[in-house]
Amino acid sequence: MVRSYMRIVAAVLAVGLAALVLSPAVAHATPFGAVAGTVSGPGGAALDSNSNLWIVIYNHAGQDVNETSVASNGTYEVSGLAPGQYRVGISDSAEIYGNEFYADQPTLASATPVTVVGGGVTPNINMELNNGGHISGSVMTSAGGALDPAANVSVLVYDESGRPIRSAGVASDGSYAVAGLAGGDYRLKFTDSAQSPIYADEFYSNKRTLGAATPIRVDAGAISSADTVNLDAANTISGYVTGDHGVALDPEAMVIADLWAADEPGAPEVVATTQATEDGAYSFGAISAGSYLVSYRDEADIYGSMFYGGGTSVAEAANVEVAQGVSASNVDVSLVRGGGITGTVTGPAGVSLVQPSEVYVTAYNSLGSAVATATVSESGEYYLAGLPTGQYRLEFRDGFSTYVPEFYSGKNSLETATPIGVTTGQTTAAVDESLAAMGAIVGSVTAAAGGALDTTGTVTVRAYDHTATMVAAVEVQPNGGFYLADLPVGQYRLQFVDDSGTYVSEYYANKQTLATATPVTVAAGETLTGLAVELGHPSAPAPPAPAPSVPLEPPPAPTPAPARSQALLKAPASLKRKKSKLLARTTGAGQAANWSSSTPKVCKIKAGKVVAGKQKGTCRLTVVASGDATWLPLRQSFSIKIK
Repeated sequence: MVRSYMRIVAAVLAVGLAALVLSPAVAHATPFGAVAGTVSGPGGAALDSNSNLWIVIYNHAGQDVNETSVASNGTYEVSGLAPGQYRVGISDSAEIYGNEFYADQPTLASATPVTVVGGGVTPNINMELNNGGHISGSVMTSAGGALDPAANVSVLVYDESGRPIRSAGVASDGSYAVAGLAGGDYRLKFTDSAQSPIYADEFYSNKRTLGAATPIRVDAGAISSADTVNLDAANTISGYVTGDHGVALDPEAMVIADLWAADEPGAPEVVATTQATEDGAYSFGAISAGSYLVSYRDEADIYGSMFYGGGTSVAEAANVEVAQGVSASNVDVSLVRGGGITGTVTGPAGVSLVQPSEVYVTAYNSLGSAVATATVSESGEYYLAGLPTGQYRLEFRDGFSTYVPEFYSGKNSLETATPIGVTTGQTTAAVDESLAAMGAIVGSVTAAAGGALDTTGTVTVRAYDHTATMVAAVEVQPNGGFYLADLPVGQYRLQFVDDSGTYVSEYYANKQTLATATPVTVAAGETLTGLAVELGHPSAPAPPAPAPSVPLEPPPAPTPAPARSQALLKAPASLKRKKSKLLARTTGAGQAANWSSSTPKVCKIKAGKVVAGKQKGTCRLTVVASGDATWLPLRQSFSIKIK
């Protein structure tokens, strides 16, 4: 049960984490490492003997990669971890203590990264747990009566990042209680899982979507009482899906219908999903009164996606109105057989993709919505099907991070991608793409003579390509490790900058300018390791020279100072769906900052200065600024969690 819970937690958020490897070999040849520590109760007290604690280790993609139980004395060690950075979570299935992440964080996204070194143990990843908080309340009918005994109502608890983490049944008297919650805000969903639902799904309180749900505050060790929830009777939306001109669906089709709540605050949100039967019938049960949209997609890619009422976007869809006690039927739609796009994907210079690979292609319509995805085969071929007539832009992305993400053809943003025309019933062929390979650089930074870093300020590592453009930057971890990921093949020069002035900024290896920095070479799909840098303290100012007794020759004309690096820009670490955040329009040097999104289905840039969250996921932004005689060009990438 604990493992199942922690995998639910891991199934969300993709966060970028750093890795530290000190072996000269590439990452896959480096010995495994481990994480160890001690877990205690509040105030450092011994653990309750009835607790059942599990430690779970999460990788950069938010997936649990290893786990172990905590010994009765509170100690644990998780081994078999490849060098890199991880996040550590803990869960108590006995619900005595609140679930949390290292160090004392409520969510995976906010957890402190832990660096694992090959062949060693990262010690002292200790956690002091708080007693779990509780949410209690009761559920009744909309008329204030007791629930029907035939109902099977349960409550599902979502954390601040929208992940389901706990569930509990509602008793026959309508009461419920959920325990083992860390301090924070939570949202509740009530659902009737009876074979024929009697009550409509509802979020606390009287909301139809997670985004609109009212949060409940929980304090560690305390009980939060929720207001009584009154459930409405379940309604249904049903209809038939057919093919072109009302003919029966192709037997190979696999049509999925998604139900969107259309009249809650913010953008429409999917609240239910169902699959049409072989004869095209579909139905949504447990629906409350309100306004809805219905969309249809064919997992077999025989038919193009569309909304009820026509069109391929929310803006073009027709509303389906459901009145209390009156179900909506005859919500029928005829799908059109789609066109296709096919082509071949290779590595640099047309070489075959490195195997195993996980390259996939996503097609975006003219509105910037993702409408189809296909996996590239081992031979490099892909086929996007079920596309209505129109113009599409393609994104190529590698799940293994061997290749640089890009858009057709060779573009770095959706806006600049070359559009491809598609006609229903026809295939647009030979849409080929050659991907650039990626690598990474990892290493360590220490004070002089290998001493530990003073963490008063933040030390940043900046990577510049052959054009002197900064293409990546990452903060050095408190233990000195750094990881520059997703770098195309090539040579780079690294700069180490301390914003507190505790250490002198320098370039690798111990150079004072970008031009004289020692370049490092990144190979395709490999991690360059073993880079060690020692930063020195500023020298004391020299005493002023005595005034000369005789006139001196005039000093030579000053030589122009070398171009300097522009200060890094910032972007929010997270953003709520349907919310926006203002971004910097210029750098500190006064250069124009040009923002773009490589994940327009998750987030988009508005008016060149605002990032807007569209749906849950990882938003990837890039900002580019020009250089001049004084300032070097700037290029940064950001990953933002859209909640």
